[in-house]
Amino acid sequence: RSWVFLRPSPQVSSTRVGPRDLVITDDTRHHPHPPPNAHAMNQFSPALNRLTVINIVDNETDGMSSACACLQPKKIPQEGEVSTYESEILRNVLSDAKFNMERCCNAAHGLSLLLIAEYTDNDGNEQVRQLLFDAGPEPEVWQVNARRLGIELADIDAVALSHFHIDHTWGLRSAVPDICKARQSHKQPCNTDTHGIHQCELVKPGREALIVDLHSSQIVTRGFKLPQGDIVPMTPDNPTFEELESYGANVELHDAGHTLCDGGFYISGGIPRRTTYETGLPGHFSKDDSGN
Repeated sequence: RSWVFLRPSPQVSSTRVGPRDLVITDDTRHHPHPPPNAHAMNQFSPALNRLTVINIVDNETDGMSSACACLQPKKIPQEGEVSTYESEILRNVLSDAKFNMERCCNAAHGLSLLLIAEYTDNDGNEQVRQLLFDAGPEPEVWQVNARRLGIELADIDAVALSHFHIDHTWGLRSAVPDICKARQSHKQPCNTDTHGIHQCELVKPGREALIVDLHSSQIVTRGFKLPQGDIVPMTPDNPTFEELESYGANVELHDAGHTLCDGGFYISGGIPRRTTYETGLPGHFSKDDSGN
């Protein structure tokens, strides 16, 4: 598994949380096993000014759930609150005075988060970078939810995975090609006439290729061992590195901790298992791209 870290700025008073309820905090001081190279986060990552978390895929729809006191459906944070939260009820009932099912997200067994970091880089420039963390279990669910949430795909700079389980990876088969297509076709009008004589309009070329940041120990197939000894594979297989590159992405492999998106995010790299009580899922098998 991998973690994503962001270093909060001392000036930050609130963390803005997007549709659906999830808050990511960064605090490795009290964690019993800090991730490898955690000190590099404070050494190289810039200070975070604001983090927006948009929960694209989750295993519940919050319209059917009760939010805790700090996550009641309201846009403006009250004094003393550390986050704002926009629920589906707020988006689909209170804003329209009706329950609009066409704007509601679908639940699925898995997770996909869009992290939007606003920070000041080491040169003092204000930056905004977007990282898709996991892609959920189904391509169709990711597409529908991203569209209904109004995600601007061309603005997503990179994709990273927590781990190679299908409930976090299968959605890559829609997320990666859709984002790559949006970034390749993204055009912005620009006027190069500084004298105002001609109102010509040009277009800028497409953005740089999407980065897909992955651990090198690719797991292609997973399965379960039945009591009689047969191993039953879980299908479909995870997308391979080559498949993701065929969509137009740049696949970058990292095993150790590193920064991503011009230092806006810190990826922990693989986290070793250090507990005696976690031995893995009984009867669970995996096969990598070499057939082992």
